[in-house]
Amino acid sequence: MKPEKLEIPSSGHLEVQLENPTDNLIEIGFTMDSFSFKFERAWILKDGKEIDVMNDEKQNRLIHGLEGHDVLHFRIKCRKAFKHRKWETYEKSSEFGYFKITWEVKINSLHPSRKANLTKEFHMNAFKTFPLSIEPNCEKAKVLAEAFLEQQKHQERRQRIKDCHTKEESVWLDVTEDYISYEWDRKTKMNMWIEEILEKYGAKIDQLSDNEIKKMKEDLMKSFEKERKKKENEIEKGIKEEKEENEARRQQEMRLKKEQEKKCVVM
Repeated sequence: MKPEKLEIPSSGHLEVQLENPTDNLIEIGFTMDSFSFKFERAWILKDGKEIDVMNDEKQNRLIHGLEGHDVLHFRIKCRKAFKHRKWETYEKSSEFGYFKITWEVKINSLHPSRKANLTKEFHMNAFKTFPLSIEPNCEKAKVLAEAFLEQQKHQERRQRIKDCHTKEESVWLDVTEDYISYEWDRKTKMNMWIEEILEKYGAKIDQLSDNEIKKMKEDLMKSFEKERKKKENEIEKGIKEEKEENEARRQQEMRLKKEQEKKCVVM
């Protein structure tokens, strides 16, 4: 692999080459776990033309069958936009993160016998992890550091809101999906409300007391309960009206039947 050290230059992107030095097809897999960097593109050269290789840029991973002596080119670049990752948590080690390569090669070996040549297939697997970094003191390094610091603050505020448990919330914190559906629904809603509170107040969360945060969560719970009760009443009302309509229809049918029977007797 060239270069061996994956340090992103001040330009904000790094082109990497990975060569298959064998005559065999090698299954190459890439995984990148990084807050700051992402895959932009991967390609190979065939007859002087660049042919793009399918990859999952959103998930920062790639799988490709690299033919013997072919060279895979790919580009790693700095992220441009840094929105808070709502449901994700990044440790300090993930600020720049790592780049992991896995490869698998299948080798056929001939075993002569009296009757025929038997072929046996061997699978060889290996992997290597490379740390990612950026040229120190460049402007992009400063932008990345500031963005990661904001993400860390976002995570700390999210955790603080989560840890400010209301009395009711403390009861069903350990509820799982296979538990009472109503309790699981409340727990799922609370996770959404944590993000709603965080989005609404942002850095102002730092000035709020734990009791003020609990009060926000209690108010959201009350609104949820009120809406849930309203829906239950509407459902009950609908069931009652349907029963009344069915009963009225049944009574009408009975009256018509009796009137028909009277007409038959008279005739």
